[in-house]
Amino acid sequence: RIILEPLVAAQVALIPDDRLTMRFIDDGAGAAPSPEALLGCRDIYHPAEVNTPNLLSVIHFDLSDGDAGGAPSGTGAMANGWTVYASQENLFISQTSWAWWWGWDDLDLSTRIHRFKLDGGETVYEASGEIDGWLLNQFSMSEFDGHLRAATTDITWWWGGDEEEEDPASHVFVLNADTMEEVGHVGGIAPNEQIQSARFLGEKGYVVTFERIDPLFTIDLSKPSTPRVVGELKIPGFSTYLHPYGDDHLLAVGMAGTDDGTITGFAVNLFDVSDFSDPQLQQSIELDSDDWSWSLSLWDHHAFTLHRGVLNLPVYTVDYDPATGRHDGFSGMWVIDATDVDSGIAEVGKVDHEDLIDASDCLYGSDRDCEDYYWYAHMKRSVVVEDKLFSISDYGIKVTQLDDPTDEISSVLFWPR
Repeated sequence: RIILEPLVAAQVALIPDDRLTMRFIDDGAGAAPSPEALLGCRDIYHPAEVNTPNLLSVIHFDLSDGDAGGAPSGTGAMANGWTVYASQENLFISQTSWAWWWGWDDLDLSTRIHRFKLDGGETVYEASGEIDGWLLNQFSMSEFDGHLRAATTDITWWWGGDEEEEDPASHVFVLNADTMEEVGHVGGIAPNEQIQSARFLGEKGYVVTFERIDPLFTIDLSKPSTPRVVGELKIPGFSTYLHPYGDDHLLAVGMAGTDDGTITGFAVNLFDVSDFSDPQLQQSIELDSDDWSWSLSLWDHHAFTLHRGVLNLPVYTVDYDPATGRHDGFSGMWVIDATDVDSGIAEVGKVDHEDLIDASDCLYGSDRDCEDYYWYAHMKRSVVVEDKLFSISDYGIKVTQLDDPTDEISSVLFWPR
């Protein structure tokens, strides 16, 4: 190290400044484009602590100047990160410590969060903060009334963790959004379990953890300096996405289970949170399947489409017939009526794309008969236009009635024979 560091520094000093930062090409200028520097050295900031030798760049494009738009501008920080959450005032980018752990040192069980101020045409790096634990996704962060709230889990259960640490658990931290300094904290939530989903709504927070059963915790955030857990509901399975529905309900997608921790299949849960200190499972609907079921909405909230009180979810099932040795399955859209959650939710029907596969060439250009692989339709998204449901899979698009998904109006094949 003593020998190599000066040699590396000397070589880096020979590199022109504009080759050390991000560059861009504007191919709409007419002439042959040439790379231009997007960031200058004075646009890059150095946090008090640099945990990883990366350059995090945030680029701003002005789309208000007609078709041409404005020239891009940017700012950067000596950091890394890929979990992004934005409020109206700030952009928060976080990185959990395992991203820079290489196995030859103790694992730093912390998450660093960097704040970039959104100020019209300027996006400026302003502050960084650090909290204990692992941040699940963007829904684990929320800014409200000058404070950033974040839910994390101690990750000693993760590969390489310190197994000697006692009772790893989950936390909710409250940070001053300007300085990114901690002002409040509640910890010790669900020891030896991990966060599966989180949601913050104003002065209220919801956290779901899982080991064998699914505790839904309600958290009072009305006093930023003293957040506190006020309610808890335990049910089998777990929820991976919580969607607010009115003032008194949460719609959740997740996996159903048994009391011993066995996961049985994909499910939609309706929680009644009208009594914040005593949340209740009002209803649960599990997708029918003998062996296995899954949904892209478990991990991607863009696949969760709720419009006019109708919930549309891309789902997959696999059923094994031991008599024939064949795996049968379904890949389509699951449609659920949630127009009156006070009365509950109910399955409306399904949109099946199997016939699109039967009429298509194999997606990957194989000569094999696609009928042998029909459960790979891979339903991805849905779009609702007025009272019509557009379901989109790898093989095509179907248009059906929103209130009756079995009433097919039209279809388009992506891969006609």
